[in-house]
Amino acid sequence: MDRGQKSYLFIVAYIVLGIINGLGEQFGVNWLVLITKPLLIPTLITWFISVVEIKKTGAQFYIVALAAAWLGDVALLLHHQKFGDLFLVGIGCFGVTQILYTICLYKFHDKSFFNHRWGLFFVSVLCILILTFILPKTEKVFVYPVTIYSLLISTMLYQAITLSSLKPNFRIILYGAGLFYLSDLMIALTQFAKMDFGWFKAGSLIMFTYLVAQLLIAKGFRKYYENIADNS
Repeated sequence: MDRGQKSYLFIVAYIVLGIINGLGEQFGVNWLVLITKPLLIPTLITWFISVVEIKKTGAQFYIVALAAAWLGDVALLLHHQKFGDLFLVGIGCFGVTQILYTICLYKFHDKSFFNHRWGLFFVSVLCILILTFILPKTEKVFVYPVTIYSLLISTMLYQAITLSSLKPNFRIILYGAGLFYLSDLMIALTQFAKMDFGWFKAGSLIMFTYLVAQLLIAKGFRKYYENIADNS
């Protein structure tokens, strides 16, 4: 089996695990969620390593960002399965992910950090509106962590907008960043505003948007790092 076939199998495995996880979330089959969720990001990391020369391209930041996301996944999984009060740990891990994603995206375009003024205005207004709605419903212990995390993921989204405007062929990263933002917004709405999504379980919607987001971002990062490898 050649390298291309192996990488294809990892993507298929990621999608299949994601579907199984979503079904487990939707229909309340906890053992499926417990088995599949910890395998998702490691499968994506394995795929990425199989298609990108990490040392040659300097993609270590991205791998660490995914590792932090995996720790966040596990922390939130244990929190929701009542194994411990680990919500803040999950927020912290994903905060690291957003910081590293932001650094990577900034390096991709290497322009002024505040290069896209309309994008900055849009993301700032969006963040303020969300925090204005969420914070009054949030327990005091979560107010500062939620505010800080909102600023971090908003900054990441802004850098994705900036990159997309400067290099339209990397727009797939913006789509992924937008879905990541939506996924985390749904977490906030269910955790603090106790919002109900009707027949669809919040967990299945959150995981669907999150997993598609991570895959789109990974595809965009692969494209960027492959360009580095080709030009080196």
